[in-house]
Amino acid sequence: MNNRSCIQSNINWNTMISPSKIRNYLLKDPLLDWLQEYNIISINSIPNKTNNKKSYPNTNLKVYGVDNFTEFIMKHGNIFEAKVYQFLQRKFQTIQIGEAYQARSIDKFNETINCMKKGIEIIYQGVLHDYENKIYGCPDLLVRSDRINDIFQSQILPENICLQKSPKLNTPYHYIVIDIKHSTLYLTSDGIHLRNCNSIPCYKGQILLYTKALGTIQGYQSQYGFVLGKKWICTKDNRTTSSNDFMNKLGVIDFNNFDSEYNKKVDDAMKWIIKMRTEGHKWSLHPLPSIPELYPNMKNEKDCNWKSIKNELNSSINEITSIWMCGVERRKKAHMKKVYSWKNKKCNSDILGFKKGKIYNTVNNILKINRQKRDLIRVNSLTTNNEWRYFGDDTMEFYIDFETINSNMGQCTLSNDNNSNDIIFMIGLGYSINNNWKYKCFTIKKNNKDEELLMIQNLWNNVNILLVEENKSDPIFIHWSGAEKIQYHKLQLRHLEHNLPNMNFFDLYNVFLKNNIVVKDALNFSLKSIAKAMYNNKLISSSWNTESVCSNGLNAMLLAFKLYKHTDIVTQNEPTMKDIIYYNTIDCKVLWEILLFLRNNY
Repeated sequence: MNNRSCIQSNINWNTMISPSKIRNYLLKDPLLDWLQEYNIISINSIPNKTNNKKSYPNTNLKVYGVDNFTEFIMKHGNIFEAKVYQFLQRKFQTIQIGEAYQARSIDKFNETINCMKKGIEIIYQGVLHDYENKIYGCPDLLVRSDRINDIFQSQILPENICLQKSPKLNTPYHYIVIDIKHSTLYLTSDGIHLRNCNSIPCYKGQILLYTKALGTIQGYQSQYGFVLGKKWICTKDNRTTSSNDFMNKLGVIDFNNFDSEYNKKVDDAMKWIIKMRTEGHKWSLHPLPSIPELYPNMKNEKDCNWKSIKNELNSSINEITSIWMCGVERRKKAHMKKVYSWKNKKCNSDILGFKKGKIYNTVNNILKINRQKRDLIRVNSLTTNNEWRYFGDDTMEFYIDFETINSNMGQCTLSNDNNSNDIIFMIGLGYSINNNWKYKCFTIKKNNKDEELLMIQNLWNNVNILLVEENKSDPIFIHWSGAEKIQYHKLQLRHLEHNLPNMNFFDLYNVFLKNNIVVKDALNFSLKSIAKAMYNNKLISSSWNTESVCSNGLNAMLLAFKLYKHTDIVTQNEPTMKDIIYYNTIDCKVLWEILLFLRNNY
């Protein structure tokens, strides 16, 4: 150990990489690394590493804002991780080595190796240093290979691999990396491997780095790593199974087979970090980014406090990934043809690599309307399709929007039941009487399912009263995209014994998509993009207040969760609830105004 300590004391930590550092690269948004490394606060900033703090900036809140939602999720992730470890402590031989801030500790590294040699079943927050591969960090769990199947009561590892020795530790077992995530694990149809959705690519890459470091230390690198999530979901042949038992199933990562692509991805990510650290002081964003990696990925919403500067850069360069269906791979195709902006007349579906068809035509239509000044909206095939125009004499139209609290906002309990913490806490219901806009809001008083049931029953009572008053028999619920339909179905399942009525939904989003309707200044088909563009072009009269504390669905969720947590009985007179209601009102009203505009003009 003395020789190792001597080597470590001379280590250049600027050449070492923690697995958390490759996250942005694997999310295809490496720009974020450079912004953080060089304290960039605007597109005109000069790179500066002086007094660089290795954390998200908090000294210029006017520029960055505060991503309270991400902070909240991370906090609950830490709580979940701690509770999982407490559970394991009660059942198995465990030891905690350190904390994340001790990742560079030589003593903690040596302590980890000693515990591995002693054969501790589960090592929590062990410290790994790999000077050959330039990796260091603290994986959540290191679990003995010959105990892992017993601990999780299933054949996670084949028996022959369980007994693989560690040559450098001189033990008849080796250790496996398991990361704990307060996330739902979406499994492939085989019920084993992890789909590459949400943050899973980051988890896979980070676990591979830990596994590489562990392999150097013990003399054997496992082909497997695992994720322990709060819940798993698997869909096969249109049948979905799931479990909230976090010990029931781990997400398997197989770096030799199913996930072999991550070997190159992680190597590329590490090369990027070193290049960015050593050469980044020479780069800039203006007038155009110096290198391809500095172009923003506008499809990545996991950008924490960097949204403002990404939006600033996007506006400056007319970034290709801000266009509907155009991700980083489409941008690469355009860059290969020397096309760097969607405003370039050469930027079209052919350059972007789309095959002829519906998407091909829609992307071209979006680009064309946004590169001209005459037309504010182009409806294309809308006039030949009348499904949106009139729903019948007996039908009353309602414009509906749900606000939800999902299971990430629930208590971090280690429940083994199959109930989720998903709940709808607000339903906005808009309608018109004699062409005058009306709106009702239905909310829960407490964050529980009994209140949710009362709310939806109250909504249906009001709908039925309105139907009688207006001499109508059939309600139709107009919404935008698939969320409301999915959420209502889940609500019905949560209250199955009450046999709640089905809702006849009509998706206005599909009217735009199917008929190739495009609006000037809208680069995609989100409700915010379409409604804001129509408002700015004076086609509708309502839009959201950008200064409101509740500016999106995630903000509404977080504000509501905190309100219900700290208030015994929540009424609609609460200031926070008023902010959320205002946000929801606009969500509903713009639906009415958009459909009214189409009917009045086409």
